[in-house]
Amino acid sequence: MENNYKAEDPSLKLKYPVGLWYPMKKMFLLSKENLPLAVEEVRALANPKAEKRIGNLLILDTNAKNLERLAFTKAIYQYLFDCSVSQLDRKTAAFNWNKIYRNNYAVRTFGKYQERELADIIWQKLKDPSVDLKNPATEIHFFFTKGKVVAGKLIKKIPYDFDSRKAHKRAVHAPTGMHPRLARAIINLTGIKSGTLVDPFCGTGGILIEAGLMGLKPVGYDIRPEMIIASRKNLQEFNLKAELHVQDSLTLKKSFNYIVTDLPYGTSTTPVSENFYRDVIKLVKKLARKRAVVVFPHSYNPRQGKQLLQYIHKSLSRRIVILSP
Repeated sequence: MENNYKAEDPSLKLKYPVGLWYPMKKMFLLSKENLPLAVEEVRALANPKAEKRIGNLLILDTNAKNLERLAFTKAIYQYLFDCSVSQLDRKTAAFNWNKIYRNNYAVRTFGKYQERELADIIWQKLKDPSVDLKNPATEIHFFFTKGKVVAGKLIKKIPYDFDSRKAHKRAVHAPTGMHPRLARAIINLTGIKSGTLVDPFCGTGGILIEAGLMGLKPVGYDIRPEMIIASRKNLQEFNLKAELHVQDSLTLKKSFNYIVTDLPYGTSTTPVSENFYRDVIKLVKKLARKRAVVVFPHSYNPRQGKQLLQYIHKSLSRRIVILSP
């Protein structure tokens, strides 16, 4: 099967060179699908010094460089300003657009306001203005939300094609396989920048695939040999390798910096016991040196760690638990 996926895919890099990725206020256009998860994912990677949120826009002071990995963020901006709608014309006219302008520009508005009016104000303030509506070097977005207007200069859209590698499209898949987008998000919740990512209950390898595509070193364990074989086949579809072991993870002694796993849920005839989930929590807290993210069925609440919920469908929701030593 031909595929185009590679670890550290160059197409995922940011629009501007690393030399320009200096500390600045950045703005993140978050997916409304699960705002709490989207916010926590950005926080984990960005390590912000300060933040504020306006609707589904999260504004942070950060100099993090790996933000293109975000799964529940649609786009990243350089934050410019925010104001009330009544102040918008005056604020736009007072802003120093020459400071952020490169070559040409276009204006996009998201809300009840004419793009042309704002574009004309900016035109009057630029020393050598040029408009390019198809492929602007400087793309300025105005968001109208919660009675305010927020302006940002687009740095990077994040158009990940997650659906192309959904579980049922892999060589071997399980009925409850995690969506690649959620798998990437829970990896990001650890805050891992590089190095080894361990999944002690790896199943058919969905989390390992995302870790490999992010340039991390995936390590997987599973007590079932057929799952390790399935993981290896699925990883091979994406030209990825991982360190794989057939082992009962509850017997693991070695510690790791970062652990991420989606636990088996069982079936109506063979349910997973709560004792198993409790044993996993004890194990992960013992082995994770920096941070672990463990996903349970919604019905089980370990009553510890930071928790997030993700609705899947009417018969399945997931409880995401973030654990730190």
